[in-house]
Amino acid sequence: MTPDLVWREVFLRVDLQDLGRVVQVCQQFHALIDETFWKRRCHFDGIDLPPARVVAVGEQNGRHFDYRRLLAIASASHTNPYGKNIIARVPVNQPQHPDFNGNPACYIYVSRLLYEEPPVGCFAPGPSHCLAAHCHWGLRRIRLELLECGFEDWILDHVRPKIVVGERHAPRNDASATYDFTAELRIAGEVAPRIPDMIKQERHKRFSAEYEKRSEHPWTTECVEFEGYTGGIRYLTVKSEGSTLSDEPEDCRGMKFTDTFIRVEFPAELKWHEMDATSHPACNVPVM
Repeated sequence: MTPDLVWREVFLRVDLQDLGRVVQVCQQFHALIDETFWKRRCHFDGIDLPPARVVAVGEQNGRHFDYRRLLAIASASHTNPYGKNIIARVPVNQPQHPDFNGNPACYIYVSRLLYEEPPVGCFAPGPSHCLAAHCHWGLRRIRLELLECGFEDWILDHVRPKIVVGERHAPRNDASATYDFTAELRIAGEVAPRIPDMIKQERHKRFSAEYEKRSEHPWTTECVEFEGYTGGIRYLTVKSEGSTLSDEPEDCRGMKFTDTFIRVEFPAELKWHEMDATSHPACNVPVM
């Protein structure tokens, strides 16, 4: 193994903050930490890369994919924008952890939900843990700032991948319940948009269900998909809401949900979309 290869293997294991100082040591180190290195470091840290055809279509239109920026932002925000689940490392289905307070990419609001491990009152096979509505009603809202998750602005504005959002849910077996799942895409700088307008623009999706009391309800995975939306999208909000319809005691733990996922999917044939007049794009945040 050559000295350069040895140094690259060492640098793969160096803290990201220290790498900024490593490149200033000498010209040799600066040359070794190139775009190929940042791609390898993403793989090493478990951060997925976009398909090569996405990077290529960007280059054909004068846009560059910044692998160093992806690594820095995804590592700081605990997200994986091009992975199977963007928020897999964010504890959206578990009690909040102090390390995630102030996360610039993901804001989570929880009201009247309890953490259950294992789920209470569900006899069907299912997940090992979940959130459950407490005292008849509960709500969780997740708000993603997509650029702070590591997405490139030109991918959101011009490639516009399909965005898939979903989760598993089930009611208690001994109580009737309702479930409401809503996802919205927001444009940068947008204030209080009208829901009918968002539905027309393919930026508001909702699934709802009502369950009767019975001996066994299976865990069900529901998802919504965004395609054909406008450019300028910068925020994604996901709301999960459950209620118990029966007259149950105050400690009743009703509707349950878990395994929330968000991912993007790129078609086999990519199309480069032009920005329209209603879009208000915000540029990538530079990484020092």
